[in-house]
Amino acid sequence: MGYASRLEGGIGIVPPLTWGELRELDPKYLRSRGDNSLVIDVVEEAEDDDQGTRITRRGVAIVSGHGEDFVRHGCVLAELDWIVKKTRGRTFTGGLVRWGERRNDVERYRVTDRGVPGNAVAISEKAEVVVRWPDGSEDQAPEF
Repeated sequence: MGYASRLEGGIGIVPPLTWGELRELDPKYLRSRGDNSLVIDVVEEAEDDDQGTRITRRGVAIVSGHGEDFVRHGCVLAELDWIVKKTRGRTFTGGLVRWGERRNDVERYRVTDRGVPGNAVAISEKAEVVVRWPDGSEDQAPEF
């Protein structure tokens, strides 16, 4: 069972996924097609030429499937790992941050190849939340 969390950020995909590659993914991972915590952000570009308008779609990032709000069911890491495994040969940049209801319930998600190119894996890291006071002193955020 989950509880309300906020998911911010995005993980860029370089080079972007082509429309052919996007069509091979489970449609629930395409924006507006499912109820997943994560989806592929697809950008669409139109180009006019002498034969008409050509539309190019590319998957450029992994983002929250529900804007900034979603209910955590412990599936963000599993979904991220699934997407990464289906998009081999890419470089991933940036990261996602999940903010839970409790003040120090913060988790970061990113993708790393751990020094082995082409062997990307999704990882999760518990973040330390620190309160910085105006006088420069710091305290750990209290647990609620």
